[in-house]
Amino acid sequence: MDSKLNTVDAPGDEGAIFASLVKEIEISESLLAQLKAENDAASITLNGRIISVERSSTSRVDLIVTGVNVPTNAIANETIQVSWTVKNQGDENSTGWYDAIYLSDDPNYDDSDIYINYIWTETLAPGESSTTTQDIAIAGEGEKYLLFITDPWDYQTEIDETNNVYAAPIELKAPDLVVSSLTAPTSAIVQDSIQVSWTVKNQGNVAALANSWYDAFYLSKDPIYDDSDVYVGSFDTELNTSLAAGKSYTRTQYITIPRETTGSQYLLLVANSSNNQGETDTTNNFFAVPITIAAPDLIVSSVTAPKTASLQENVQVSWTVKNEGNAAAQADYWYDFIYVSDDPIFDGADIPVAQFYSSPNASLAAGKTYTQTQNITIPKTATGNRYLIFVSDRYNYQGETNETNNVSVVPITLKAPDLVISSLTAPTIASMQERVKVSWTVKNQGEGTGAGNWSDRFYLSKDAIYDASDIYAGEFSPYLNEPLASGASYTRSQYLTIPNTVTGNQYLLLVTDNWNYQGETDETNNTYAIPITITAPDLIISSVNAPTTASVQNIVQVSWTVKNQGQAPASGSWYDYVLSFF
Repeated sequence: MDSKLNTVDAPGDEGAIFASLVKEIEISESLLAQLKAENDAASITLNGRIISVERSSTSRVDLIVTGVNVPTNAIANETIQVSWTVKNQGDENSTGWYDAIYLSDDPNYDDSDIYINYIWTETLAPGESSTTTQDIAIAGEGEKYLLFITDPWDYQTEIDETNNVYAAPIELKAPDLVVSSLTAPTSAIVQDSIQVSWTVKNQGNVAALANSWYDAFYLSKDPIYDDSDVYVGSFDTELNTSLAAGKSYTRTQYITIPRETTGSQYLLLVANSSNNQGETDTTNNFFAVPITIAAPDLIVSSVTAPKTASLQENVQVSWTVKNEGNAAAQADYWYDFIYVSDDPIFDGADIPVAQFYSSPNASLAAGKTYTQTQNITIPKTATGNRYLIFVSDRYNYQGETNETNNVSVVPITLKAPDLVISSLTAPTIASMQERVKVSWTVKNQGEGTGAGNWSDRFYLSKDAIYDASDIYAGEFSPYLNEPLASGASYTRSQYLTIPNTVTGNQYLLLVTDNWNYQGETDETNNTYAIPITITAPDLIISSVNAPTTASVQNIVQVSWTVKNQGQAPASGSWYDYVLSFF
């Protein structure tokens, strides 16, 4: 029997079709399998005499590469012309897609293949073909394949996605670049600029056509190039023309010795390090010459600092940095840092105090020193036995033979003040917006000096506890001419204006060092409270005299009396309004 089904699309079910069996035949599993195979079905089911077929794809497009035109051989990096033809062997118009070209070691397309080029194609009707011609350059060597892939990124849904690749063999001939000579100093200093000269020769049988590639320099512990080598710099050959077989070029450049390498090293040159130029042999592109790298060694040789200090106190320190290395320190500048630490070990937990720019103005020769004297402010931190740590060249701007000995540590005992309000005087009764005189005394009952710049701040509160609900009343700086020594105190008298927001029984709170600008041994005892009763006026209009009738836009005379029936004078200014209603 003919097992090709005449079908009708199922309403509302994209991709599903139905077919009625015309003949009264026996429906077996083998028949269903035959129907599935010959009708491009993902699934096929039976319900009575009705067969439901689910198509494997709603698209009827099928793109294939039917032929290519590729030379059988080429020189690596040579520009060659290729063409390929794509046909839509499906029965629907295709939408747009990309064609791509890859270079492969085998005729199979996978992730190891090297992308070369791509092109966009708009549409292709059923049965139609499209031929594309392009110029491409291929880097590589030996027996290869050019893979022509239509729709590699599946822009177009197809009946068959497995027939989109066409592999064409091609033999790539290549040059062979070698470093024939390298000239460099036998010794240098870290971060020094040295002159190098080198010659690269093409010892292959064909020209190097890439026109440009990079020759790179490295420093290595051995004459073998590997991932552990330290990159120094690279240079574009900028040939602007092919390097014929047997020809060579010579270059002279300056390179800067990195700060990471010292001692006995090898200077490595890698020709064609970027692999822009395909070669028959890339294992012979290296050349090594020995070089000894000298370096300075910065140490903090001496430190002068006070043995005790108070938090936020400004103290003078000095330190001397010496170059104990066998070469000059040639960095333009570096930074010396000072830290406070809980222990004599420099680590990430230490608190930075200050940093200072250090520039010897010229190179710091071996055995030479410089001394800095600076004022630093002790930060708000823990008190007790601590350490000041001095670190030269904190960011390692200067390469050294030893980066671990740049630290010097001195002990310091840190003390802190303890500010308390010993007295507060103010009226026991005041009215809203009244200016009242207040006096207060702040004492430093701690062991350390109060060197910070703080202020004393007043609030009105419903209770004697300072919190966020309290109402700000005023703020005053103590204006100390010198730090507040241990046991010392200051007394201030000022006028403040009672806010017009609360009345009744309140507390006048004074908070010294409200913003905690001054580090202290105890931050919880900075508040003082005294009771105060806030009275207020009560304004009423006790009488009004105005005509009972009036004409529109006539001027009439009115008078009124305002009385304060409250318990306090009304000392502020205000407006009385006369309004008319119709």
